Amino acid sequence: MTHCNMCASTESFVLCTTQRLRGQVSSLKASRDKLLVEVDRQSLEIERLLTDNSALEQVPKPPAYYCQAWTFALEVWTLQASACCELQQRPEAACLQRLPWLFCQFRQAIIPVYV
Repeated sequence: MTHCNMCASTESFVLCTTQRLRGQVSSLKASRDKLLVEVDRQSLEIERLLTDNSALEQVPKPPAYYCQAWTFALEVWTLQASACCELQQRPEAACLQRLPWLFCQFRQAIIPVYV
């Protein structure tokens, strides 16, 4: 082999190796980009799960609380129904004066149940 042939084959080898390495670098960059996208996606999913978990930790009051509130409201409504029946039977002025009290009791019974 002459000196020029060795240079030509060396140049060819260098060019071939350079192209192969550029291809590997390109492939590695694409893999890295895919991994970064996946890490970002998983980070967002973790944040969403943490938010959901936080919301679940703020559990609403137990059913017994709502049952008790409704029981209390039912008792108040029963008293109010009795008072209304009483008013229907005795429409004197004394009974009519109790209407604001009944309304006030009704509002106090309703508000805690729906809060």
